[in-house]
Amino acid sequence: MDSKYLLAILLVVVVIVAASSVAMAAMSMNVISKLSSYISAAQTYIPSYNHEKYSGLGYILDQKANTIIVTATATTYVMPSRVRIYVTIENVEPFKNAADAYTNVTLRASKLIDRVKAMEGVIYVQTTGLTLSPSYEYRSGQRIFKGYIAAYSLLIESNVESAGKVIAEVVNAEADAIKWIALTAPDNVIENAKKEALREAINNAYEKAKLIANELNISLGKVLHVSIGYTIPTVRTYTQMLEYKVVAEGLPETPIEVGKGLAITTTVTAAFEIS
Repeated sequence: MDSKYLLAILLVVVVIVAASSVAMAAMSMNVISKLSSYISAAQTYIPSYNHEKYSGLGYILDQKANTIIVTATATTYVMPSRVRIYVTIENVEPFKNAADAYTNVTLRASKLIDRVKAMEGVIYVQTTGLTLSPSYEYRSGQRIFKGYIAAYSLLIESNVESAGKVIAEVVNAEADAIKWIALTAPDNVIENAKKEALREAINNAYEKAKLIANELNISLGKVLHVSIGYTIPTVRTYTQMLEYKVVAEGLPETPIEVGKGLAITTTVTAAFEIS
């Protein structure tokens, strides 16, 4: 082949390769440009918040490097003066008619309420629920309708001294189950105990912060944040299920022990500025 033809072919190949390279470079620059603008937009899309509006502990930890945080607790005890008794009256056997099931428990409940209200030391009696539902049994994989079951729930609150007699009367009357009993106290007594525990917890937190500052040879500044939490347990003493059809008359009075009382615990978490 003539050298002129070879040179011409070589030039054509060089031109094609060069053109391809230019096109690829242009495409790459275009992609890079788009990515750069996307990244730039993503970086600049930062929500603007006014942090001065937030005084939570998370904000303080984020914004204040010179901060110490302490947690302290305090517990006070309240002697229970009241007992809450949760009682259920229900059909022992299903009734074929829903009205009969309903009538059975409501009449028995009315009788129990009248007897309890007449007792000394009872503070109040409150209805907490009434249910009426069909009852079924299963035989050989078949669901067979048995009748209707009704249940009436009642809350009785009495003073501690009378609670034992009230429980015995409940059992002797119409109750089918004592779900549980709980020791408690009047709301104002519990609130006063919470305040006392709070004062003690705050003092404990401040003393702990001063001790840390003294040991680290730093100055304790103003309080930046305080959070408070309470724990007031409900003391449930027992749960007792009863078969009312075999309950005998003349049951002994139920003993009620209050122990150390209701423990009311306050937790205080405080953040202090230091320098």
